[in-house]
Amino acid sequence: MKKFQLTSFLFSLVLLLLSCSSDSGDPAPEPEPDVIAPTVTVQIAGSTNNSTGEPSVFSNQITIDISAQDAGGVAKVEAFINDQKVGEDNSAPFQLTIDLSNYSSKIPSTGKFQDYILKIVATDTSGNEGVSEQIIHIDNELPSISEVSLSDRQVIGGDTNTFTFTASDNEGLSIVKIYINNELASEISNDLYEFNINTLDLSDGENILKIEATDLAENTTSHEVTFISDNTGPLIVPNTVEEGQILDEEFLMSITLSDTYSNVTMFDVTLGEQNLLTSGVDFPSGTDGQVDFDMNPENYSTGEQILKIIAFDSLGNTSVMEIPVQILRLLVTITIPEGFLSPNIPSNHFAFASEMNGEPIDVEEIFFETREVKLYAQGEFDTTQSFVLTYASVVGPNRNTSYLYSIMNLTRENPGALELEVPKRFSFNGGIPYPINGFASTSQLYCFGKDFSFSSSESGDTLLGTSSPQNHPTGTEQIYIYSYNSLNNDYRYQFVPKPIPNGFEINYEDFTNDALTDQSIDLSTFSNDGRSSLAIFGYNNDMEYQNDFQSQIWRSGYGYQISQFPYRLNSNFYGYSHDFIRGNYRSFGVGLPPSQPVAPNWTIDYTYNNNQIALNLTGNDHTTGRILFNGGYDVQMPYEWQLEFNSQQETSITLPKIPEDMQSFAINNHYQNASFELLHLELLKFQGIGSYNEYITNIVKTNKSFKKTAFQFQSIFKSEIDGYQPFTRNSYFYNEW
Repeated sequence: MKKFQLTSFLFSLVLLLLSCSSDSGDPAPEPEPDVIAPTVTVQIAGSTNNSTGEPSVFSNQITIDISAQDAGGVAKVEAFINDQKVGEDNSAPFQLTIDLSNYSSKIPSTGKFQDYILKIVATDTSGNEGVSEQIIHIDNELPSISEVSLSDRQVIGGDTNTFTFTASDNEGLSIVKIYINNELASEISNDLYEFNINTLDLSDGENILKIEATDLAENTTSHEVTFISDNTGPLIVPNTVEEGQILDEEFLMSITLSDTYSNVTMFDVTLGEQNLLTSGVDFPSGTDGQVDFDMNPENYSTGEQILKIIAFDSLGNTSVMEIPVQILRLLVTITIPEGFLSPNIPSNHFAFASEMNGEPIDVEEIFFETREVKLYAQGEFDTTQSFVLTYASVVGPNRNTSYLYSIMNLTRENPGALELEVPKRFSFNGGIPYPINGFASTSQLYCFGKDFSFSSSESGDTLLGTSSPQNHPTGTEQIYIYSYNSLNNDYRYQFVPKPIPNGFEINYEDFTNDALTDQSIDLSTFSNDGRSSLAIFGYNNDMEYQNDFQSQIWRSGYGYQISQFPYRLNSNFYGYSHDFIRGNYRSFGVGLPPSQPVAPNWTIDYTYNNNQIALNLTGNDHTTGRILFNGGYDVQMPYEWQLEFNSQQETSITLPKIPEDMQSFAINNHYQNASFELLHLELLKFQGIGSYNEYITNIVKTNKSFKKTAFQFQSIFKSEIDGYQPFTRNSYFYNEW
């Protein structure tokens, strides 16, 4: 209660005091009116400092900074051009941007600048106005850039590429700038409007040139050109030559040339110091152009060489490709078909070339997967110079057995290439004993063919064995068995179907003598010395003939003097072949033996010592000589080495040296010890073949049996073993690989 009374008292006191104060003083004076206008200072960006007093020239836009000062404060600033308001700002700092693009620059009738009054008015809070005025000129015309000598997407290259252009303005230019890829490259302040582009400083491909011209009013015009920089020569792609390649025979050299940006205009090819070809071309940019020309390594020196290809484009850019190559003289190419080597025989195979004096030239080992072998001379080797080609096989678990076949007097031109043929192989099925009934004890049974034979077991049984084709579908059509009793000239035969029927027996009563005729060979032209032998083989059909699947139908021999050689002939066969020997004369080949053979008037003699054979041969129409070495059985290192040579040309034979790659094999021991045994030397003349070169071309080159080309041969031979039968096969290489 007391608190409320005190508060009311204080409130009344305050009211009393306020009332007494008001009534006792004089009235407050009125403030003086603000009549002072603001001060105005104007700064226009880009205004020229013209000491002559001429109005400044501005382009299509100006920015004005305004400094307006007033004690009471500035409420706003305004801009007027010819009394037309063009801008206003209500807060400091004051800045106005005015668009002048709609104002004419000049008076059309006089060509002089139009005077425009730019007025800036600053109004303070009391409505006082401060004014700044000036005359300005407006220049809205942009500079002109024309006659640019660098065209769009023009391809240029190198360090000198000067281009020119024209730049102008109605009032004059202040600066011209050059940009390359948006980087300032040059500023031009004179009237010489040109610039050099050094493309070596640029990346190949698209680049941008920009010319920027600015006039006195800072109007700016730019002109852009996209150009192509090309500092790279054409792309060179050799299609038929690669690094390290051996150039050994004439071939088509093919080169693809292309350039991304410029035309290819020329190329140049050299080998070492010799020019192969220089030629102009016109291959458009972005396309592939191909040049082909014949290149014959025979025209150039052997050895390591650099094949250099230079290509030029239309700008003079060059590309150089250097390809290391080797030029060699190709002696022979041997083509080896798949399946030629037998996978079942543990062996190593080689082909090597030798000089005629036996010195090695080149050697290549031949593996199961090898399809081509090339042998080279290491230096110059004339196309008519002779060499020796040798095929060699070392077989068996210890590689102690060796088979070699050497062909002498070859040249680079003949044969040039050899094509081997896959042998038709058979696998032996084993022998089965069949009962033999009804034959006289003086009768002899014969059963020998390409894929069947008689043999004897340890128990004395006679076994009839057959073989099945391995890598081909066919064999002989049937088995031919015949018996002959020389005491009564009884010849009988039987054709046994294949496969042999179950329960088959060899019974005399099943044999027949139908279709047999008695034949003979007149030997009256021969002297009374020498043994005689004859074998006749039959072919059941053309397939057997083409594949030499023959069956023996007669074999006999005489060790005493006879004037007529009789034999029995079975006329059931499609065709025949024969092998007839009288003394040192032989007739071998397709067809029946001659009815009255005449031995050629040839003689053979030789001496053999230290791996060399001195020959003494007579006769004018033999073409081919054959020599056979055979032995090594006594030291468990057997070998067979056959050589063929030009019998009309050679007077001595030197055995080829065993190349280094083969010196770990047993055959090298025989060579080093000169222990080869010469068993047989033979002179041959093939039917229809008149020279050794023809023999190489028609028989050796294609690896065909002579029966398919020459059909027959006649020969005179000399053997070191009495009664030795001359060989008929070329080599182990041809028959077992």
